[in-house]
Amino acid sequence: MLSPPWFQCHFVVLDVEGNGGSPQEIVEVAVVHILDGQLGTARDWKVRPQCPITPQATRVHGITNEDLADQPPFTQIAYELVAELDSATIVGHHVGVDLNLLRRQLPNWRPGTCIDTLRLARHVFPEASSYALGALNQHAGGGDSFTRHRAKEDAHMTARLFLTLASKLSKNVHLDLLALARIGSNQDDPILQAQQRSLF
Repeated sequence: MLSPPWFQCHFVVLDVEGNGGSPQEIVEVAVVHILDGQLGTARDWKVRPQCPITPQATRVHGITNEDLADQPPFTQIAYELVAELDSATIVGHHVGVDLNLLRRQLPNWRPGTCIDTLRLARHVFPEASSYALGALNQHAGGGDSFTRHRAKEDAHMTARLFLTLASKLSKNVHLDLLALARIGSNQDDPILQAQQRSLF
């Protein structure tokens, strides 16, 4: 079966924020769809965890327990979230972290093909001084860096970075989904590698 050109594929960019606990729980999640090489619809959810957010986590993303007091538990948004993710290639920055958090709260869900913009960026921008999302966005000409992680903003920033990276890569190689998955594979995640092996 031929692998389609990257710009004909359906991608869903994912970003997740946690409560800082052990094990960590999701407190915010966002997705941005990419269709025909263009940004598409986006959704985000705030989630009330079973355990309070740690002060360290609040310092990172700014979300407080008071912000989530009236929000649903993860079980109430799980079906909607899985519906958004299914049948698409998942994209994320250091995507293994997001996937590990999701798999912990969705034990029966298994992602398909996943692409890590961190891996892509190391190929496209080997000279970058930092591979943090905000720094890469600035390096790629996407505006100033940011200081606070929020799922919605991070997902949009990752989506724009992904389109920039894929466009630059496609100028030098024939970039179908297979090539993109090879370059952006999350090599730190053996479970994910096993699930992607059918592509390779």
